[in-house]
Amino acid sequence: SITQFGHCQEASDVANYLSAEYDLISFDEIVTFEREQVSMISSRARTTKPGITPQVVSGTNPGGPQAAWVKSWYIDKNVDRVDFPSYNEASYLFIPSKLEDNPYIDAGYEAALADLHPTIRKAYRDGSWDIWPGQYFTDFDRVRHVVEWRDFDPRHMKIHCGLDWGYVRPG
Repeated sequence: SITQFGHCQEASDVANYLSAEYDLISFDEIVTFEREQVSMISSRARTTKPGITPQVVSGTNPGGPQAAWVKSWYIDKNVDRVDFPSYNEASYLFIPSKLEDNPYIDAGYEAALADLHPTIRKAYRDGSWDIWPGQYFTDFDRVRHVVEWRDFDPRHMKIHCGLDWGYVRPG
């Protein structure tokens, strides 16, 4: 096998990886890739080598320009089954990692994270995927603000909707 590194500066750069086969594909900071780029490049995870199972792995931090789809596919596993009928949530594994999980991190790194803007600090230090640039309710906490309803069946309920015109860029 050969280890090869590459990048996608533009969305069309995905074409550089077509017609190839890779035993292992690794995306660094997957939140910087569009979903279609990841999908197309990941489709190249194939091999003719006996005993080898091709894999696609990624590392990233919460937030970033493409965080919404990453969160949907890997964390919430809430993907539109009409557009993606073959999505198999068992194929998408999320392994969270926080600062305290690494016993080798020096105190300087923790201090650097403490100096970040509170929203970015919440993402990088605490691993929160519930933040995004321009968010109005920056104190949102899924554990504190979301209640799961067991046996909830919305099929016979009236639905009332509201619209938030935005804070940073009002409608």
